[in-house]
Amino acid sequence: MTTYTWTDNAMQGGGACDVDKVNDNLMHLKYDNVSPQDGKVPYSAVSGKVDANGYANFIIKIDNSSVKIEAGSSNPNLVIAYPDGSLETISADYTISSISSDGTYTVIKEKGQNPLITTKTITEDIKAPTSPVDGDYWLNIGIKPMAPYKRVGGAWIATQYTKLGEFTRTSGTIGTPKSYAFNGQSVIEQALANNYLTNISFNHNIGSDCICKSELICISAELGYAIGDKALPLGKEGGGNFDTDGIAYMLNKLSGLTHSTRSAGTLYPFAVVNTSTITAARATYSNWNIRFITKRSF
Repeated sequence: MTTYTWTDNAMQGGGACDVDKVNDNLMHLKYDNVSPQDGKVPYSAVSGKVDANGYANFIIKIDNSSVKIEAGSSNPNLVIAYPDGSLETISADYTISSISSDGTYTVIKEKGQNPLITTKTITEDIKAPTSPVDGDYWLNIGIKPMAPYKRVGGAWIATQYTKLGEFTRTSGTIGTPKSYAFNGQSVIEQALANNYLTNISFNHNIGSDCICKSELICISAELGYAIGDKALPLGKEGGGNFDTDGIAYMLNKLSGLTHSTRSAGTLYPFAVVNTSTITAARATYSNWNIRFITKRSF
């Protein structure tokens, strides 16, 4: 009987061998261990029913005491990635009923269990909450893979779960549910406002702490840009009433808004680099769209 000892060195010990083949096999063993999520973002819904604009829309209101997850049959399956990278698929509609109290509800899917709703606290942080109660959730985002827990019997119990969306019931009426963005990211493009007093709002529906960047998309050629070219809005240009300033943001877990910080002027809310003169130039609002790229921050 021959005993083999594991080594990363193809030349160490033993008889003659094909060194190239051994090293190639070692490389595959070390680096071709593809995660079960196969590129999908953990702790998110990764695919499912969408609306007319292509955004996640798999949770609907039935009436003021019930909501439904639409999946399977005439709709795409809902695929879920858990914090450990494993995947699970919902392939049939699932109704959550008997909702009788007002509040903001989060739709949760625990691995191997039916979807549920909760009004309990969900903490996504590197440290556990200081005053938890049973039913709370905590996702430790400080390690990889992230570690999810549920508070049960006064202790944190490891529980693979993923948030799917939320809705609010106010004065007995359930509002329109929000399905969280697939893979923890959202890309929204829309027209520029033509006045510094007009906010440009957008609903990214990430559902967690997030980061956002914006870029301008040329829709009518000017300043050396062709249709489809992208530009970053600048912080300052101009003079007089047609000055332009930077972009101010307000961002929360579901939405955001932005506007030029300039206190006057209507035609030129933003500035870009003129690609011909390599100087700052006023961008005519009607020649550009603005695109918001929002991603979960962890």
